[in-house]
Amino acid sequence: IEVLHVDPRNPRKAYDEEAQRGLAENLLSLGQQVPLIVTPLKEGGFQIIDGHRRYYAAKQAGIPELSCIVMLQNYSEADLRLTQMSVEAHKVALSSMERSELLARIKAETHWSVTELAKAVGLEQGTVSK
Repeated sequence: IEVLHVDPRNPRKAYDEEAQRGLAENLLSLGQQVPLIVTPLKEGGFQIIDGHRRYYAAKQAGIPELSCIVMLQNYSEADLRLTQMSVEAHKVALSSMERSELLARIKAETHWSVTELAKAVGLEQGTVSK
């Protein structure tokens, strides 16, 4: 994690502290599920193209290593921004009903309490109980 550097032109400007805590707890309980996308820097290390929230959550949780996909080509700034936009544009969240059904299925299969499930997925207990 010490060789990763945030993109000073990262389009995300605001980070919800509660969501970050949840992501940090999720990384601790389930591990990293999605790698960061990075590109090598001339001065050494890697610049994060996608995954800033995961990076900050891992630092918050004291996780020393993250899986990354390294883009080795020499990309222009425009290419890097297009990659960021492409990743963002294709993210589609589950609907409320799909999310609810998935949480119910996990709860039934694990026999966890709402509290245990909320902690495992890094969501507030009230969100999971709804």
